[in-house]
Amino acid sequence: SSAVTKESPSAKESLPDMKRTVAEKLRCCQSALHSDEVEDMFTNSPRVKQHVQAIRSFLERAMTAYGRGKGRFYPSSLYICGGPGTGKTTSLNMCIDTCSKDHSDARFLFRNVVSCGADGPSQAKRLLEDIKNKLRCSGEASYAKIEKALSCPPSRERRVAPFVLVLDEIDMLLSGGVRSDGKLFGGNKLIHTMLRWAADPNCAF
Repeated sequence: SSAVTKESPSAKESLPDMKRTVAEKLRCCQSALHSDEVEDMFTNSPRVKQHVQAIRSFLERAMTAYGRGKGRFYPSSLYICGGPGTGKTTSLNMCIDTCSKDHSDARFLFRNVVSCGADGPSQAKRLLEDIKNKLRCSGEASYAKIEKALSCPPSRERRVAPFVLVLDEIDMLLSGGVRSDGKLFGGNKLIHTMLRWAADPNCAF
């Protein structure tokens, strides 16, 4: 949320001059156009290095459990939060890039929730369709169909490649809610279902 207030001339005069210099503007353009430079900046930060290592360890632990114990997976989900511009997406992309090379059979899907629709229900519908397409399921997208494609019970001989879903701005999905009968719908239902899949050792999610 934000608020706009009308300041008195004296208060306005006491504020520091926040105008960017030409050199600062050029520096911003250079950083935007040269992503490697931004990545180096994050990579050289001790705090970001610590976060990257934690994310990488989490992914590796989940991925190496794949295929072991009669096809059982390490149940896992990770929520990353922080202020704007703190390197969340950059750190995660670096880890996924490394992990995807080490585990070429795994399936990765990255989506920004905001770009998937205007509200929770439309975003959930789009994401469900994207997951279905990534899994190469035919027909209409449904929770039951996706869950079946991800199912990997101990009795199944053919192992299922793990599915890694990364959602940026996941909090936007919470615009979906609960119906009068107590059932979840829209984004809330998708989040609840995904957490259940991640906690199921017989689901490759």
